[in-house]
Amino acid sequence: CSLESEIKHPQPSKATALQCGQAQSAQLRCVGCNSTSPGDWPWMARLLYKENIGQGSLVTSCGGVLVSSRHVITAGHCLVAGQEPDRVALGDSNISTEFDCLDTENGCRMAGRQCFESGLCAPRHVEVPVRAVVKHPEYEPCEDCVPFYDIAVIVLDDLVRFSSFIQPVCLLSLHSDKAAPLVMTGWGNIQGGFSG
Repeated sequence: CSLESEIKHPQPSKATALQCGQAQSAQLRCVGCNSTSPGDWPWMARLLYKENIGQGSLVTSCGGVLVSSRHVITAGHCLVAGQEPDRVALGDSNISTEFDCLDTENGCRMAGRQCFESGLCAPRHVEVPVRAVVKHPEYEPCEDCVPFYDIAVIVLDDLVRFSSFIQPVCLLSLHSDKAAPLVMTGWGNIQGGFSG
């Protein structure tokens, strides 16, 4: 199958009738330095890089968006030579917990698997190995500038099963006249300053 056919016609799993670009949480919030609930942005992808090959720990340095059951779009500068992601995490909204609390305002009384089994937490995120990365052929990194063609496609090794917490974003056709607000999401600090 081709990337173009999957982008034009994203197919949800047969177990669900969910559509691309539809946040599954009942309560959407502004992302500008606010926490979000699991399912608010189900197309968010977290790129996981091997920090030290010998230790096997993974770190997050970039994000992307799921556009099909096998493809993630990210920035070209996230795929520098020798530092390409090993895996992509999907269905995650809080990188400090294994199972994300569904009630972000009041919190959960318990944590971990017990929280998930009680219905208070979302399922654990899914980590999918990266099969290949394809940068735009005209992308060139530059210092102290905004690079042109700063886009890339990550091909996942396995097909992703869609759920309430994992969905592709909708992409407009090249000739679409629809205008919509743009939203930026990510895994940054929700409080000012640095954490160390």
